[in-house]
Amino acid sequence: MRMVLLLWVLVMIQTVAWAGKVYRWTDSAGQVHFSDVPPASRSSHPAESVDLKPLAPVKGGEAKVSAASFALDGAKLWQDKCSACHHLGEGRESGKIGLFNIVVDSATGFPRPDDELRERLTYAVEGFTSDMDAVDISDSELQAVIRFLVEHYRK
Repeated sequence: MRMVLLLWVLVMIQTVAWAGKVYRWTDSAGQVHFSDVPPASRSSHPAESVDLKPLAPVKGGEAKVSAASFALDGAKLWQDKCSACHHLGEGRESGKIGLFNIVVDSATGFPRPDDELRERLTYAVEGFTSDMDAVDISDSELQAVIRFLVEHYRK
């Protein structure tokens, strides 16, 4: 996914560099338009050429978020929100429900896709799959827990 995003950004940067001139004009209704072709004879609303500058690269370290910080956040959220009722193994252990069979697909031996895990774990946090109470957890927190679980079972 990161490679696709990076490729898309690089293509878009090049597109801006190749774009040439861009014209901006306002029509009679007051709507602002941008185009690479100037409008046909508009004396009352002249078009002006706009200089588009390429996107500035992010300076090193400004936008970096390490995978380790995501894993730590997920691990902490797991500990705070999930570990009271669940464990990372199989079956029941000391009254806790194991998540191995929920996270890992028995047919492949690999973690299930994120969207399937989100659906399964959403039922769990809402308290539908057992006699446990619902857990107050946001979507982003649930996604961090999913990342933690997937990384844990990949090891």
